[in-house]
Amino acid sequence: KVDGVLVHYNRSCKPWSGYMAEMQRRFTADLGVPCAGFDGDQADPRNFNEAQYTTRVQGLVEAMEANKKD
Repeated sequence: KVDGVLVHYNRSCKPWSGYMAEMQRRFTADLGVPCAGFDGDQADPRNFNEAQYTTRVQGLVEAMEANKKD
């Protein structure tokens, strides 16, 4: 059982990032698994926003906790 998925959008690899968006959509729509995505870049750390990451992880944790109560 998967409680949630954290998806890394690697901006160094545009084709893979596009696939990750579809995977995230399907986890949520088809399976009801909460997901959160964040941007990053293996070649350029300026593309990582720590505040965005923290907010999205907090939201994911809240969604997973809400699902456990159901």
